[in-house]
Order: sequence, then structure tokens, then C-alpha cells
Amino acid sequence: MDVFVSWRDITYVPIRRAGAGGIGKVVVALATNGPNKGVLFAVKVFSPRSSEKSGWKQAFMREVHVLRDCHHPAIVRVFDEGILGDSRPFFVMEYLPVTLSEAMKDGSLDHVERINIVMQLLSALDYLSRRDPYIVHRDIKPTNIFWKAGSCVLGDFGLVFQDLGAVATDQPKGGIPAMAQRYRTPELVEFHVNGKKPPPASDVFQLGLVATELFTGKNPLPHGGPTNAVTLDSLPDLATPDWPIIKARLNEMTVVETEARLPASRLLPLWLDLYRTAAARRQSPRQRGPGTHAPAVHAAAVSLRQSPTQGPTSNEDFGSGIMD
Repeated sequence: MDVFVSWRDITYVPIRRAGAGGIGKVVVALATNGPNKGVLFAVKVFSPRSSEKSGWKQAFMREVHVLRDCHHPAIVRVFDEGILGDSRPFFVMEYLPVTLSEAMKDGSLDHVERINIVMQLLSALDYLSRRDPYIVHRDIKPTNIFWKAGSCVLGDFGLVFQDLGAVATDQPKGGIPAMAQRYRTPELVEFHVNGKKPPPASDVFQLGLVATELFTGKNPLPHGGPTNAVTLDSLPDLATPDWPIIKARLNEMTVVETEARLPASRLLPLWLDLYRTAAARRQSPRQRGPGTHAPAVHAAAVSLRQSPTQGPTSNEDFGSGIMD
């Protein structure tokens, strides 16, 4: 594996591969000098060596540029970047080894944490929608979301769309998936078929699919291809606390008509209220029983993590959007 030397003359020595796909691979690497010496990072490197894949390289660089300018606790941070000797670009991200997909499968997430995850991701989507020009992730799914001790982080911006005012013809083609088909949205189908620019509402719908799966254990979207119409299965009735309210919130996020779907800015305070209610209930002595201690409760809408000038917390399935 290549040793990565960044533009800042920091060396990152590969430890192990974390994933690989059509246009990129991710490795876990150790910084051996500089201010973050001794810290593990995730390094994403452009893989194709063919000049015929210039469109793929543009997509890779688009991800770098977008993440470099994003500063939000629930969006993955880029610390460094550079170019290998064979002209392939790479960038260095915080290392977060546990995906939401893994956390969902092992059953470790409690009710309050599930609400917390949706709340933090809505905060990230609100931030992306307010960028100028706005940003659409396009690939929100459990394997592209990371979880650690109350912090939820949206990663893998490999399919990112940013409205630069031009006709949306510069998106990657020839082997890069137009969408995560299991998490397709009405707007992404329209983008795939007619090239119509996807609005931020598309990310809200995708997050709604993920959130529904988080609470019910099932993605409500039937399998289908990129041109199949989006229709959803009805949500079940569950004994989950606050389920009637949560069910209403999930339905608001997955309204098929774009104009009728609430934006992240309006959904966020609704989920914040849900979180406060659920967290207060979890702290209640009557809910805990005698002789037990109240668990720690996350006090903010998004968990604060270290600043970009410090070492990262600690991410291993980056690149799944381009590695599926």
C-alpha cells in the first residue's frame, strides 16, 4: 500500500485497508509526524489509473472540495489532502470505525439514542441546505453514517450534488451509481431520468427511510431500479414509546410530493422536542427504579467533538457510496 505524504508534508503510513470500490479505496493510516502524530485517520484515495475515467476523478475532487468547506459536528471532517506520485489525489478524514448499520444490527441503540441520531442528522441536513450554493448528499444510508458514544456523523460524500447554477450534466457517469437504489427518492429518480437538479428535500426523504428502518427494523421502500416510481409500505403500529408522534414525524419526512415535505429546518425542532421528552423520561427515578443511576443524557442537538486543529475521535466504512 502507498505511503501518503500530504501537501503539509505530513506522512500517513497505511495500517490496513478498510474498503475498496470502482473509483476509490479507503485505508486506515497512522500519522507519523506533524501535530497529529500517533493518531489514526481514514485516508480515501482515488483508485482508477485510466485517463478515460476523468469524470470519476471530477466526482472524487468534488467530494474533497465540499467536505473541505463544511464545518459541522455531524459531518465528517477532512484534516489533510495530497497527491500521490502517480497523480492520484487523496484526502485524510477522521477515523470512525462503527457505522450506523453495524449499531443497528447489534441492537445496542436505545430509544433515546435513535431519536438523537435523527436529530443530529437533521441538523447536518439543515446546514447543507443553507450552504451557498446548497448541497445534496444523495447517498444517505446506514453504511454512510457513523456512530460513537453519542456522536452521529454523516460521511461518504462521493455522490454529492452542489447546485452551481449550470444544467446538471457534469455528474459522474459510466459506472458510478446514480443513487443508492435501496434508498432512492422521487427527486433522485427524476434526476436520473431527466437530469432535474435534486433539491435538499431529497436528503430529507432519504433520511426518513433510514429513520424508519432505525425505529421499525425495515426499510419501507420496496426494492427497485433507478427508474422505478417511489412508493412506500405503510408504517406498522408499534409499542415503542411516543410511537404515534414518531410515526407522524417519519411520515412527514417521507411524503412523496416534494412541495409537501417539511424541510430539515422545520423538522429539527420537532425531533428536538421528542428528544427532550424521551431523555427526561429516561432520567426519571420512577422509570429507573430504586438503587439505579441515571444514564448520561446528551444535552445538545448535536454532540460536540474535537476541533479540526485537534486529533480526530476515531472510521472505517468510508467510501461505501462509491464502493457499493
